[in-house]
Amino acid sequence: DLASYLRDRPCTVGGNCQGAAIAGELARNLVFNAIDVQGFIAMEWIEVPALPVQATLLFGAESKDYNPFLRNIDPWPAWNRLFVNPTCRILPGGHGTYFRPDTISALAGEVRHALALPKAPAVSDRSALARSRSNAPNFRPAMTFWPFGNAMPACCRI
Repeated sequence: DLASYLRDRPCTVGGNCQGAAIAGELARNLVFNAIDVQGFIAMEWIEVPALPVQATLLFGAESKDYNPFLRNIDPWPAWNRLFVNPTCRILPGGHGTYFRPDTISALAGEVRHALALPKAPAVSDRSALARSRSNAPNFRPAMTFWPFGNAMPACCRI
């Protein structure tokens, strides 16, 4: 399994759009298994899990459905509660355009930037997190939520 492979290897986990939600839950489970998750990169996804790691949140300059700043939402209070030293970077373009030849270099640069950020101090006792999970049979690590009230875009509602 992935936790066994990563046991002595630090990692950064990330994803794009709905893949960011999956990456967030993966990172959460790795943390609960005492894996050294040093960072989380979420691109164009607004339903984010709380993680005790450095987080970089990427949004498009023209992404009206995902970029909270284009919707007059101040995400910083929520991000500061959810992550350690969160950062936000803005990519050129809009949702679904970041992997095109004219924008991929900007995306790659932002990922390099996120990977080069100083790492947040390690969670003081990640093994205690793993123990608490094994001692609590009803524990559910899947706790993603929309931290900005009722302003969720229609594309994200279930």
